[in-house]
Parts: sequence; structure tokens; C-alpha cells
Amino acid sequence: MLRVIHITINLLFLCCLYITSIQATPTIDSLNQVLKTNSPNNNLPQHLSTYKELIIAYRKANQFTRAHEVADTALQLAKSINNNNDIAEITHLTGRIYLLERLFDEALTNFNKAITVSDEYINKDLKAEIHYFTSDAYLRVGQGENAYIHQLKAMKYWETEKDSANIIRSNYKMARIFFNQERWEEALKHYQVTLHLAEKLNKKRSIYNCIDAIGSVYGRKNDFEKALSYNLRALKLAEELNFKRGISHSAQNLAQIFLGDRQYDRALPYIERVSDLNKELNDKIAIKNIAFMLGKFYTGREEYVKAIKHIQKGLTVAKELKDKTYLRDGYQNLVEVYSEQSNWEQAYDNHVLYTTYRDSLLEASRVEAMAELEVQYETEKTEKELVTKENALLKQKDKLNNIYKYTFIGGAFCVLLLMSLLITFLHYRYKNQARINSLLEKKNQEIELRNREIELQNEKLATSNRDLEQFAYIASHDLKEPLRTIGGFTTLLQRRFQKQNDQDVQEYMGFIVHAVNQMHRLLSDLLNYSRIGRQSEGYETTDLDDILKQVRHMFRQNIDENNALIHPVSLPTIEAKRTQMLQLFQNLIGNALKFRREEPPQIWITYQETTDGHLFHIRDNGIGMEQQYLEKIFIAFQRLHHRQKYEGTGIGLATCKKILEDHGGYIRAESEVGKGSTFIFMIPKVLPKLKEQHEAIQEGEGKTLVSKKAVEA
Repeated sequence: MLRVIHITINLLFLCCLYITSIQATPTIDSLNQVLKTNSPNNNLPQHLSTYKELIIAYRKANQFTRAHEVADTALQLAKSINNNNDIAEITHLTGRIYLLERLFDEALTNFNKAITVSDEYINKDLKAEIHYFTSDAYLRVGQGENAYIHQLKAMKYWETEKDSANIIRSNYKMARIFFNQERWEEALKHYQVTLHLAEKLNKKRSIYNCIDAIGSVYGRKNDFEKALSYNLRALKLAEELNFKRGISHSAQNLAQIFLGDRQYDRALPYIERVSDLNKELNDKIAIKNIAFMLGKFYTGREEYVKAIKHIQKGLTVAKELKDKTYLRDGYQNLVEVYSEQSNWEQAYDNHVLYTTYRDSLLEASRVEAMAELEVQYETEKTEKELVTKENALLKQKDKLNNIYKYTFIGGAFCVLLLMSLLITFLHYRYKNQARINSLLEKKNQEIELRNREIELQNEKLATSNRDLEQFAYIASHDLKEPLRTIGGFTTLLQRRFQKQNDQDVQEYMGFIVHAVNQMHRLLSDLLNYSRIGRQSEGYETTDLDDILKQVRHMFRQNIDENNALIHPVSLPTIEAKRTQMLQLFQNLIGNALKFRREEPPQIWITYQETTDGHLFHIRDNGIGMEQQYLEKIFIAFQRLHHRQKYEGTGIGLATCKKILEDHGGYIRAESEVGKGSTFIFMIPKVLPKLKEQHEAIQEGEGKTLVSKKAVEA
């Protein structure tokens, strides 16, 4: 009988839970039914609560017109009873509807109305929420300072309440504000704080968002290695969560990384994956990103008409979204395409639009104001922490005083001799323990200080090395844009002054164009030089006979004009980085053809396999050089001849040396003036450990890629 009663009670409990769950998620129809059957006069607060639930239900169903109608009715009802909290909440809900409709000005109008409602009886949780979404609206219209001010107000409240979930939301939004202003270090700091909090609470979706965002920051900083690592990790986590929007966003980031590193074939499968996913998601931001990425893809392929078509499509979507950040990026992409085409009028027009949007997002006065607010916020936070600690110490002191008092009263009833012995023993033990604790604490502090100093030195060294590695790359890459502009506009001036027949002007502008071309070649060589060892290209089976055929094809006109002869032997197939091998043979054979005597140049290529690796000799019958210069020629920018006699940048042989060092090999030269030069280089057989690491990386990336498809124009 008891068992039957027990089972019946359990069934009743489960039924109650089921009914509660149904009531917890009311439908639009059920809410409308409640409003029809219940009169506002019976229970006005409950009636308003039902209206607010109905607004949220319509908003989630994307029925924005109905949501506005219900909000207007509810607002009038709240005003009729002068309920400030409900007025603020309904106005706030209206702003959120406009935010989803991307009507940002209307959203801001409602959010600011909600803020200005008399806050005497306003719920503090609601106030924080209003500030959070007001910040989001300001961010969408490019007003970073106002976005920061409101997000700071929300953050202060949630930190006071120790609301971890909302602190994560707010920190993430803070990082997004800095990201939009291209303030990468501040964005990175907030994303990392958010990631730490999310990991402590094991919030998988927030962890994904932070990892994905950190990867985006490193991508914008041109740190492709870290960007690739974070975004592959984010993609894997999104796939584990079956989070399709996350998969799409991480695939977009990976495509951007490979496009930025000019690895177009590796970018293409990720672009295709985003395109396939978006057939289901129908995300306008993704449509815009796909268009911009295809624009960069076709720019890299020098298919400029297709590139412009896709970028213009992305800009159309960006205008619909009314987001200044997207418009800034789109016009920047157009500047790059038109510059590559040497279409300087269009490049200039789009550059004006780009700088207009960029400057509106990042103004010095706003940045300074935000920095002052941040300092003020950190100061207030520190002061609060100190007050909290001081209060805690006072409470602890009160507790200790009470303990001492009661101990004294209790001790009065003990035997005097026993108490004396006990006190003596405790005193001795306390002093001894205190001495030991003091020594241990001092020792630990010394160890911590030493470890911290070592960590700081290591961090500084790593940062310095990373900065040095990226300096040449960034400098040579970024300097090309103003250089193209100088050359392009000088060419335009030449055309306009041509009719005036001013020989001096034409000659001076000719000097400028020649210098620009020389500088462009120098930057290109420097860019190639800096990319060696930074690119993620791995070892692959490389046929050096095929490499030599490609090099001969590159120099076919030079070979034919000078009746040059190349005497090769059969070259091996080795494990190497293919692109670097092409650069190596191109530089060495190009030098042999350039530094020739009057007689037809001849080049002999020999090969020998050794125990350690592959040994090559490239010998020519050129002008040769003195022994004292055999080491100097492998240093970047070191030239033995005047540029007017032999063109070049002085980086070719330095590039050869760096390529061989990247492979673990070496290069040296032998030469005699008037009799030619011989370049001897060795490429070791690839270490199994390096090969295994590369194969593991390729296998890990392969799991995230889809099969390659043709991209429609």
C-alpha cells in the first residue's frame, strides 16, 4: 500500500512539473487568449506582465509589426497608472525590436527615453540591461565613445552584484568596441579576460565566441600563426557544439587568414563552406563577408572585373545593414583592386570614402575620453576593493577580540599553574611557528619575484623577436600602397603635362617613376625575404627537374637574346618547400645570366647525393668576384656593383641563404675575377620529426575542409 502511495505521489509531481514547463513557455496564441479573457481592472500588474511577454514572443518570431502594436498598447496602459518601471521596460523592449530591424536611430531614441525615465523606482537589473543594449546600438552606428560609456555603466552594476554571466557579456562587448576602432591590444585584453571567466563557468558558447574573436584580432595584427591556431580551435569547438553560425564565422576567419597570407587555394574551400552553410542560415552579414572574400580572392588571381563585381555586391548589403565598419572595409577592398589595376582616379575616389568611414569610427578625442573613463573606472574599482578588504579586516578584528575575551573568562576557572604552563607552551610555539612562517614567506616571495623577472624577460624577448620578424613583412607590405599611389599619380601628371612639351618636367617625373619602380622591386624582394619561415607552407615531394624547367621558361627571352647555354644533369626529387625551391634556383640562375661577360653565358649544374643530404653546384663563366667579397654577397642590400650597370635590389643571395637555413642547409661561393663563380649549396634530407609534425597539421586541417568546388562568377 505504501509503495502504491509513493508511486502516485511521484506521478503527481511529474505532472506538476510538466504543467509548469508548459506555463513557463507560453505561445503567442495562449498569451492573446489570456489578454482577451482577463480584464485589466482585475489585476493590472499581471495584465502588463502578459503584454510584455507577448512583445517578447512577437519579437522572437520576427513579427515586428505586431510587436510594435502590442508595445504601443502596453505603454499607454503603463502611462495611465504612472508606473515608471513598466514604462522604462516597455520602452526598452521597443528599442530592442528596432535593433533587430536594424533601425538604429529609432532604437537609440527609445533606449535613451528608457534611461531618462525617473529612476526612483526602476529595477537596477533593468537599468543595467538598458545600458547594455544602448551600448550595442551606439556601436552599430559607429559611436564608440558612447557605446563605451553605457557598457561601463552596465559593467559597474554587474560587478557590484558579482553577476558572472553578465560580466562575461559586458566584457565581450567592451572588446568588440575596441575591435571596431582597430585598437587591437585593448580588444585582446578584454577578450582574454572574458575567455578566462567563461572557462571558469564552463560556458561553451562563450568560450567559442572568445577563441574565435581572439583569432580575428591576431589576424588583423598579421600574426597569421596565432590567428590560424585560435581559429582552427574555434572551428573544432563550434563543430562539437553543432553551432552552425559559429562554424560559418570561424570558416570566414580562416578564409581571411589565408587570403591575407596570399594562400588563395587554401582560402577557397573555407569560402565555399560558408556559402553552403548560408543557404540554410540566410545571414546577411555572412553574404557581405562572402562577397568581400571573393573580391580579395579574385584580386589575388588578377581577375579584377570579377573582384569589383563581388565587392560592389558586398557594399550593397553593407549599406542595407547600415554598419559603418562594413562600409569602411568594403571601400578599402575597392582601393586595393583599383590600385592593382593602376586605375588611380577610382582608387582615389574610394580612398576618400574609406578614410571618411575610418575616421568617423576612430577619432583622437573619443579615444582620449574613453581612456580617461577607463582609468576612472579602474580607480573606482580599486577603491571599492580596498574598502571591502578594510571592512573584512575590521570584522576579523572584532571576531578576534571576542575570542580573546571569552578565552580570558574561561581561563579564570583553570588552575593557575596549569594555565601558566599552557600559556608558556603556546607562547613558545607561536613564536617558533611565526619565525618559520616568516622565513618561508620571505623565501617564497624571493622565488616568486625571481620567477616573475624571468617570465617578464622571456615575454620581452619573445615580443622583441616576433616584432623583428614581422617588421620587414609589415613595412614592405604596407609601404606598397603609398608607393603605388605616388607612381600612379605621377603617371597621370606626365600625361597632363605632355601637351606642354616641357622637357625638364618630363625628365624629372621620369626620374620619379623610375625611382618608384625601383622601390617597388625592392619592397617586393624584401616582402619575399621576410615571408621565408613565416608562411605555413609545409614540406612536399618536389621534382627539381620540374623546378628547373619552370626557371628556364621564366628566363627564355634572356637566354635566347644572349645565346646562353645551361648544362644540367638529372636533378632529384626531394622533400622540400616547393615555392622556396623555385625562388632559390630563380635567383642563382638569374645572377649567372646577369653578371656575364661579352661572350655568351654558360651555366653548369651538377648534383651529388651524400649521407647527410643533397649537394648542388651551379657554376658560370661570368665576371666573377674577389675573394674578400664571398661572405659579403649573402648579406641583404650588399651590392658589389653600381645599380646603373647591374639592376637589382641586393636581396637575392640573402634570400637564397635564408631559404637554405629554413631547410636546415647552407650555401657558400667560390669565385675568381674574370673566370666566373660557383655557388655550392646543400639541402639536408628532411628530418622525420619535422615531416611528422607537418603531416599532423595537414591532417588536422583536412578534417575541417570540404571538397573544392568551382566558385561562380
